[in-house]
Amino acid sequence: MKKLMLLVLMILPLLSSGGLFNEYAEKATTGTYTFEEAAQIENWDAVNGSVAISEKRAKDGQRSGLWKWEPGGYLLMNNPEGLTRACEPYEGGSPEQYERKYVAPGLEGGVKMWVYNETPSPDGQLFLQVGHDAKSVLENPRYKISVSLNFQGWRAIWVHFDQDAKVEGYA
Repeated sequence: MKKLMLLVLMILPLLSSGGLFNEYAEKATTGTYTFEEAAQIENWDAVNGSVAISEKRAKDGQRSGLWKWEPGGYLLMNNPEGLTRACEPYEGGSPEQYERKYVAPGLEGGVKMWVYNETPSPDGQLFLQVGHDAKSVLENPRYKISVSLNFQGWRAIWVHFDQDAKVEGYA
């Protein structure tokens, strides 16, 4: 049975508007995937599935990433834009207009993404794993979080690496 998933990936805080918060957001945002250009998915490998650009649904712009997979399938993003910087310590500040809290220096970044699920799956899980290469992503991730797929429609996923996804005992 094929599963469909639309991905809208935004690494670190979304750009906010205005003044000081916009300045911090511009420094904190290290990469944004709008899926308006097919080149954004050139380094993505869908194992037991496929990945493409779709115009069926979109959250930002006119397109989104479409991932179709079979059981046991996964999507491997090789060197995603901005992820290396997102895994580095943040200099501190208030990166968001909507969440105006001070972020202490030294905390590492995270990801924000929108996921569209066509059919709820009560036992289904989507795992986001981050590692320094393909092997470590699969076998020894630095960060890992699971998301229940028991929903229909759009779902925001907002992960702070240190606080939400740090793998204890990572080596």
